[in-house]
Amino acid sequence: MKKLLSVLLAVAMIASCAALCAQGEAYPESAHPYADGADETWTYTHPGSPTAIFVTFSAQTFVEPGTIRFSLPEAYSPQELEAFALTGQTGREGDRIELYDSRGNLVRTYTGDALAGQTIAVPGESVTIRLVSDDSETGYGFAVEQITDALPDGFAKVNYHLPDACLGDVVSAGDTITLHTAYAMRQTGNEMIVGWKTAQGKVYSYENVKDDWTGRTKTDLTAESGAVYDLYPVTCPISMTSDDVYSFLNSSSVFNADLNGYLYKTAHFRRVITDNIAAFGLSPFMPVAAVILTYYALYWPTVDFTGSCTGIAMTELLQHTGKLDLLSRQGVGTVRELQPDEELQSIINFYAVQAIPAHLTCHMGIDPGSKDYSAQLRALYDTLCAGKPVYFEFYLDEQHPMKTIFKPGSGEISIGHSIVLTGAYTDANGNHILIAADCCYPDYAEGTCTTLFIDPDFTELYYPTWLGGEPLDGFSWTEDFSQYDALSIEGTPNPLAWHTAFLRNLGSLTRQIFGLYFKR
Repeated sequence: MKKLLSVLLAVAMIASCAALCAQGEAYPESAHPYADGADETWTYTHPGSPTAIFVTFSAQTFVEPGTIRFSLPEAYSPQELEAFALTGQTGREGDRIELYDSRGNLVRTYTGDALAGQTIAVPGESVTIRLVSDDSETGYGFAVEQITDALPDGFAKVNYHLPDACLGDVVSAGDTITLHTAYAMRQTGNEMIVGWKTAQGKVYSYENVKDDWTGRTKTDLTAESGAVYDLYPVTCPISMTSDDVYSFLNSSSVFNADLNGYLYKTAHFRRVITDNIAAFGLSPFMPVAAVILTYYALYWPTVDFTGSCTGIAMTELLQHTGKLDLLSRQGVGTVRELQPDEELQSIINFYAVQAIPAHLTCHMGIDPGSKDYSAQLRALYDTLCAGKPVYFEFYLDEQHPMKTIFKPGSGEISIGHSIVLTGAYTDANGNHILIAADCCYPDYAEGTCTTLFIDPDFTELYYPTWLGGEPLDGFSWTEDFSQYDALSIEGTPNPLAWHTAFLRNLGSLTRQIFGLYFKR
């Protein structure tokens, strides 16, 4: 009897082990078809702690096609924000399959038959697959046929080597290798990735075109089965990192919440008046600047604009240059950690008003096609290449304020937009690319950036995010923030600072204004 029990126990143990082994080797697979209203996840961990695994899906893999989304929704999660920074997309409406790596980072979102028969490289030793469906149609779902840490036959691997990680891409044999856009314009330390190079020094830069720079850039490499291609970042220095800019957006949900206009404290209004009198009280510009500013300060709290791009750009730059201390107010170590509480919003809006007299000290490029316009574009590029951050404001169409004054019939003044520029480089095609932190987009705070485009001969300026293939009109910029020593919430205003800055830039102002006047 004891022998029989021993045999039965042994058989049970063998069966149990067989079942466990089979379970350990089973790859993730959904129901076929999957259910409506599903939200399920499967995680598979490959043995041996590899740096990357390759996940191959069956040819039947299919979910009801959804709609791709390349922008953040009005309300977004931290995961969607990170995905947008890394992949340029935040998900898809409708049924979708999401892949996550071992760190929980979204690798990519797929819909329809986009995963059918595909092999996807996933960083780390594990992959998490999430299937989400709506309440309409369904489909086969997915089935994983193979997960391996060895490169499958018929594929080549591209390794993108970063200082703190190695990112992977899988390419079918015979295909031309193209640079992965998820790794474009990504911060690494105090630099931004603008392309990749081989160990032998062959450089491949991301394409930059005036209407859209996001297309993948082809190399001259044809993928060979089983081959591994190692690429190393080509970078451009930047003067400010993600820690130097706000993480919150420039939006009405922040700056106009429960108000009919901007948040503006009485103490800051009084500071505007004090600064104006101190800076311009004994100046010939008192009638031009101080009186207008006083009116603006009275009118400003009821202005129903959206956000405060000028104030955001200026306070980021003044914090970076040491002329303002925002961090101690909230007890944080970086600008990115700051929260838009009432005090910070009010300070931002104070500097939005005070940027108006500072515009008198800006370099300006008003009339595209003019010599001075091109000269200002060159000076702007050289300043950024020298490692200085820049305040930059632009207008659309024929709507620069100076044009409206000196060229009647040019159109009403439109609201401009202000951003921070942090670096510049020239790509392989001779185009001059400006790196921007734009407070209307969250990408810079998350490690990537938007870009502006100057053609090779410095005659036209483009911002694809705003106008696509159409050039911008007038712009103003400055790298000199000493003028703000005269316009400050904190400390004693220095009236000489503004006048010194103004006199330095008087030549540019005079040429532009007279040029417009004689073109009337």
